[in-house]
Amino acid sequence: MQHIKRGLAALLCAALTMAVCPVWAGAAAAGVVTTTAAIGGGSARLVYVTMDGSRTADVALAGGSVHQDTDAATLVSRVTADGNSTVVAAVNGGFFNSYYNAGAAMSYPNNCPRIYSTVVRDGRVVNGMGEANLLGVTWDGKPYIDRAKTQCSVLINGKVQVNVWAVNDYYTDAKSISLFTGEFTLPITVARDSKVLTLRDGRVAAVAGGGTYTVPAGAQLLVYNAGAAADAQKFNLFPAVGDSAAVASTAVSCVRAGDLAAWQNMKTVVAGGRMLLQNGVDVTDSAVYNKDITAADQAVDSVAQRSFAAIMNDGRLVLGTASSASLRQVAAYLKGAGAVNAVSLDGGASSMLYVPGTGYLTTAGRRLASAFVIVDEAVREQKPEAPVIQPAGGSTTGLNANEPSAWAAAPIDEGKALGLIPDWLQFNYRANITRREFCVLIVTMLEKKTGGSIDQLRAKHGLAYAAAFSDTDDFYVRECASFGIVNGIGDGRFGPGDSLTRQEAAAILQRAAKLLGASGTGAGKQFADAAKIDTWARDAVAFVTANGIMNGSGDTFDPHGHFTREQAFITMRNAYQNI
Repeated sequence: MQHIKRGLAALLCAALTMAVCPVWAGAAAAGVVTTTAAIGGGSARLVYVTMDGSRTADVALAGGSVHQDTDAATLVSRVTADGNSTVVAAVNGGFFNSYYNAGAAMSYPNNCPRIYSTVVRDGRVVNGMGEANLLGVTWDGKPYIDRAKTQCSVLINGKVQVNVWAVNDYYTDAKSISLFTGEFTLPITVARDSKVLTLRDGRVAAVAGGGTYTVPAGAQLLVYNAGAAADAQKFNLFPAVGDSAAVASTAVSCVRAGDLAAWQNMKTVVAGGRMLLQNGVDVTDSAVYNKDITAADQAVDSVAQRSFAAIMNDGRLVLGTASSASLRQVAAYLKGAGAVNAVSLDGGASSMLYVPGTGYLTTAGRRLASAFVIVDEAVREQKPEAPVIQPAGGSTTGLNANEPSAWAAAPIDEGKALGLIPDWLQFNYRANITRREFCVLIVTMLEKKTGGSIDQLRAKHGLAYAAAFSDTDDFYVRECASFGIVNGIGDGRFGPGDSLTRQEAAAILQRAAKLLGASGTGAGKQFADAAKIDTWARDAVAFVTANGIMNGSGDTFDPHGHFTREQAFITMRNAYQNI
């Protein structure tokens, strides 16, 4: 949704005269013309800029942050810090929260001057995203104004494209995925059940749970809320540490569809408010362009101090301010002056217009969070090449969830041939197997091994059919409980949908093996994390590893780690062959 500040009195800025505005030495750059006009009930200042040669645009962010503000002079001068850019003209940027308590500690989201909508710098989305009325300049210096939709995505391991909901903005929706960049300079607190990925040098450097984070220097944070993380894990799409991670920004649509290639080649973009003109037509009342413009100060006939940008029929870019006008009046004036496309920017006390050699044609009545700055570059910046990032070797992220991993395929095929894996379990191989599903595998293996039904085996041992648990009456669970192969988890519950741990699987397998007549333990394998194996499971872990039923991963057993379906299928094959 387009966020716009509440209305405010414009008289503060209008009362400032040119006599008290600071004047910068020097003359306006070539191709820059300033003029005055009467729009609505007040005066207007306009700057016409010829966009050619080495001329382009930049967005100045206060403190390099999306939630700071500063005086206009400090803000505009930021773009010259690279030593390559000379300011040609500047106007205030998009809407931001100016109604915060500057005397209190800054905090996101409410008590800081955070920017509300899309900002693109050097081709990279650094704030907002989604659909909005935009002013942009391409890498080859051509200005455009249209309603367009920008998207930021992260390509994981060269296979999984993660489309984020927003950049440097946090949504509480369980399905949300957000990206936080170095421009987010305040701490961010995310829900405890979220997953927070640290991206560094084109890789997933770490995965952790929710909490309060600050974006590390030289890194980005990719935040999956609980529902998004669960969906990704379910389909084997959740990133793993070491996976490659390539962040990219692009436009995915615009109203003038023929200009999409240009919007996909944007160097600099800021979001505006109400769209005023498109193709020379007044669209201030258009539901296509202005369906989400609801703030009172952006109403078409509301009179206030205004800032705006337009593109003339000869290709020149116009930046302007009007001291007291409605947006309908601004649109009518620009149309009559030969403008083709136009959009409003933040107004009121945020209105600012500056040209070197002339000074501030309109002086901002408050500190600003951003400015749209036209610059000449000594050396023309080129669109950077997309980084070449090699996928992590051996990673399973993005593989078909309904096909087993390469290392598991052959033994699983053997298990299928032996009838040990029911058809309805032959999918989502890397998902955690549940306690109930493992009971299905155990019963199936016992029946195949003995050549009879589980009921016949229970009768042979003179055992009664176990009573139902309070949370399940499942046949397979009760059969396993009848033999003492499985136990509950307390309070009469079994936890049929809970994920099985590796040490739980070892204990269940040992009991099933003893039912089939296996005896002894054997020394088992020695693991570096042996101390983490619970006392009740140590004999079982020794048994399954000594008899080739289960193995560790390298020199660890990971007793509290979860047991995946494909691991469980192989284990059943091993148990069938080795007991």
